[in-house]
Amino acid sequence: MRPSSRAALWGLLGTAAVAALLVSPVPGAPTASAGASSEPPSIVMIHMDDVSTDLVRTMPELRRLAARSARFRNAFVADSLCCTSRASTFTGQYPHNTGVRTNYTGPDPSHPVGGYAAFEKYGNLARSFNVALHGQAPVRYDTAIMGKYVNAFGPRRGVPPGWTTFEAVLADGYQQYGYRMTKAVRDARGRRVLTTRRYGTRPQDYGTTVQERRALRYVRTHERRTRPYYLQISTYAAHARTSAPARPGDPQFVPAPRDLPGGTKPAGNCGRVACGSLDAGLLPGYGDRSADNAAVRDDGTRVAWRGDKALTPAVRATLTKRLRNRAQMVQAVDRMIGKVRRSVGPNTYVVITSDNGYRLGQLSMPNGKATPYDADVRVPLIVSGPGVRPGTRDQVVSNVDLASTFEQIAGVAPRVRRDGRSFLDVLRDPAAVGGRVAFFEHRQPASVPGDPDKESSTRLVPSYVAARSADALLVKLDLDPGPGVEVGWEFYRGLSRPGGYEATNTYTTADPTVRWLQQRIAAFEGCSGVVCRTATL
Repeated sequence: MRPSSRAALWGLLGTAAVAALLVSPVPGAPTASAGASSEPPSIVMIHMDDVSTDLVRTMPELRRLAARSARFRNAFVADSLCCTSRASTFTGQYPHNTGVRTNYTGPDPSHPVGGYAAFEKYGNLARSFNVALHGQAPVRYDTAIMGKYVNAFGPRRGVPPGWTTFEAVLADGYQQYGYRMTKAVRDARGRRVLTTRRYGTRPQDYGTTVQERRALRYVRTHERRTRPYYLQISTYAAHARTSAPARPGDPQFVPAPRDLPGGTKPAGNCGRVACGSLDAGLLPGYGDRSADNAAVRDDGTRVAWRGDKALTPAVRATLTKRLRNRAQMVQAVDRMIGKVRRSVGPNTYVVITSDNGYRLGQLSMPNGKATPYDADVRVPLIVSGPGVRPGTRDQVVSNVDLASTFEQIAGVAPRVRRDGRSFLDVLRDPAAVGGRVAFFEHRQPASVPGDPDKESSTRLVPSYVAARSADALLVKLDLDPGPGVEVGWEFYRGLSRPGGYEATNTYTTADPTVRWLQQRIAAFEGCSGVVCRTATL
C-alpha cells in the first residue's frame, strides 16, 4: 500500500475501522450463501460496445428482462474507453494497476501504454477472472467468449489462458461484415492454436446475428450439462464502423438488414419507439455551451479546455440520423437478449452491460466518449439469476466490481488482488450496504497512426481522475499536455435528477461535498486492493 493512500484511508475511516478492513477477507471470497442451488450457477454476460443508457428505452427484450431483474441506476465504468474499460472488467483493477491506459500500443512497442500488448505485458491475462473460474472454482467452469475481446488482439498471440472456447471477432468486426472470427484448434503437436474464418457480406453474415447463432448453440448445449459455464457475448454493436463500409451504402452505425428503413417500417426499426421520435437535440445536455464549464485552478483562475462544436441544424440532423441508426443497431442485440433469456435455466445469471457510453452532441462536444461525464461513463447494468430480487438499486457500482462478483458466484477464493468489491449481496437485498462513490481515470492518448479505433474527440480530453457519487461529480484534470501537471477542478451536482447533466461548474473548496470527494480522490490515486474498495464507501 502506498503511504499516501494509507494515510488518506486512515483519515477517512479511523484507525480501528482501517485495521478491521486490512485483515478482513477480500470481497469475492465464497460464503455459506454464495449460491441459491446446490450446483454452482452459470453466468452469461452480454457485453455491449458503446451502448449508452439512452438506448435502453428502445429495447423491448431488455426492458422485459429488466422487469424481473436488479436494475442499477448508478453503474459506471472506470474509463470510458474501450480497451481500458475491458481490461478493468477482466481484472477487477483500475487502469493505474492494469497498465492499460489507451486503446493501442503507443509509440514505443517495448513499453506499451494500451491495447492487447499492454494487457499481456503487464500480467493481466493471468489476473483475468475467467482464469479463476476455469481453474480455481470448486467446480471448474467451462469458459467461452464470443465477439470483441481486447483491442489490437491478433490470432498470432495464441489462445489466451482460461478460455475453453475462444471465438474472438477481430478488429474488422466494427464493419459488421467481412470480418474474421477465431477458433481454437489443436495443431499436429497437440498445441492449441487459433485459426480464423472470414465472414462475408450476406444478411446472415451480420456480426450480431452470427454471434446470436453461436451463443444460443453454446447455451442450449451447456444448459443440459451439470458442469457450470461462463459465457461472454461481446458485441461490436453499437460501435461505429471505423473504416470504409463493407457494403455500399452502410451508414456510420450499421444496423442489421431487417432493422434498416424500408418495407413496413420506412423509417427503420427502433424497437419500442418510433424512429421519427428520436432526436439528438433532445438528449440531456445537447448543445450546452462550455462558457460556464471552465476548469478552476487552485489559484481561482479558470481554463476552458473543452471548446464547442458548432451544432448547426445540419449537424443536428446528422447526429439525429446516427442516433436512429444506433437505436436500429441495438435491436439485433435486443433480440439476442430475449432468446438468451428464454434459453437459460433458473440457475444461470444473466448480466447485461456495456464497456462505456457514447456522446452525440451533449455538452456541445464532438460525438465520442472518454470524458468523465454521464453520457460517457454511465452504463446499463441489469442482472437476473438465482436469488436476485427484482427492482432498482441505488448503490454505486463500477465495472471493476464485476470480477469479484463473478468469483463470489462461482465460489472462488480469490488469489488475485481485486480493486473492486462483489455486489452479490446487493443483488439479493436492495438494502444491502454498497458503494457510495465510483472512480474514473483517463490518460489523454497520443495520436497513433493507423489506430483503427481512433476518434478525434478522444484526443481532445485531458488526463483526469474523478469521483462520482449518485448525485455529484468532482473532476481533477491535468491541463498540461506535456510532462508537467497543471491541476484544474470541475464540480457538478444534481446529476441524479431526471434529465440532469453537467451544466455548470460550481467548484469551490467551501462546498462540503467537494471536500468529501477530494478526500476520496486522495485515497484513490495510486491505490490498490482494500484501499481502493474502502475509498468507495
